[in-house]
Amino acid sequence: MKMKKNASFLIIISIFIVLFIPTVSAMEDWEKAEEIVKNLPCSKGGTVDQYLTKKAEIPAVEDLGWITSPYENGFNVERLLLLNQTMPLAYEWDVDTSGKAKPINGKALEITRKK
Repeated sequence: MKMKKNASFLIIISIFIVLFIPTVSAMEDWEKAEEIVKNLPCSKGGTVDQYLTKKAEIPAVEDLGWITSPYENGFNVERLLLLNQTMPLAYEWDVDTSGKAKPINGKALEITRKK
């Protein structure tokens, strides 16, 4: 009986690992998507990452970091800042499977230099 419980436990753990833990290549893909966005030229000079890092250094701004999540054709990359502990500032891009980044909200459009 104990053997069946151990086997069931191992099966459940195996299913969890397959379904919920990203593969190394998927991990690398979201890291690549984030790097693509960070290295985009900024309309204010430098790169998007340099601009947002400088903005995050303002005392009234709290840096909530980068959030990257998959969507049907690639990844959604977002940088969140919090102004005066109340107003979220979200900068959001989509990066498709070919590596092309596209700003998808007004804040990101504002700071992404058009090619």
